[in-house]
Amino acid sequence: ISDLSTDHPARKIVEERFIPFESLSDLYLCESFYQFTNTLIPNKFPSLDGDHPRLLIPFRDEQGEVFAYQGRAFGKEKPKYITIKLEERDKIFGLDRVDKNKHVYIVEGPFDSLFLDNCIAIAGADVPSMDCDFTVIFDNEPRNKELLKQIEKVVNQGYRVALWPDQMEWKDINDMIIHGYTKSQIQEIIEDNTFTGAAAQLRFIEWKKIDEGKVAKSA
Repeated sequence: ISDLSTDHPARKIVEERFIPFESLSDLYLCESFYQFTNTLIPNKFPSLDGDHPRLLIPFRDEQGEVFAYQGRAFGKEKPKYITIKLEERDKIFGLDRVDKNKHVYIVEGPFDSLFLDNCIAIAGADVPSMDCDFTVIFDNEPRNKELLKQIEKVVNQGYRVALWPDQMEWKDINDMIIHGYTKSQIQEIIEDNTFTGAAAQLRFIEWKKIDEGKVAKSA
């Protein structure tokens, strides 16, 4: 992606999302996503009708080998993200960059993980069991029922979880960056709003009612 002209649609996406420049070298343009995928997994897409270019985000293991990749549309194609697994393993992004000897942060989206130090993304998978200290940071969507189930599971497992403060109006870390938050500010908010055990259970009960209150107030 770093080699593309700044007016290319794929390059525009990463620049509009403020993706760190040092991360661009591991993001790629895939001109024909279906056709490319079929070269790796024969007949994964039986029909090439509607084939189109996508931004390709590789998922690498601890040795740097690609075991999955995500294709992000930069047009109006649906779904916005298509994830392809080359091996049967959890879809965890950033394993090649994380140091388990330090505190690890776990977020949902690969783009979000690029804005925090020592961070991985679970990309829709369950939170993995890890032999290190970690904090799980979910998106700021108190009305998302599937997300609430995931958070409740993590809280009940006794993991450290960050729940965004009531006044936070942006959906995820990337949105916060776009709207002017700095990396250090986001890090401080996460540290100030991380809970575990009984405190996490109480904060979760409050947090998931935030949007309900707003809806009731505006009705």
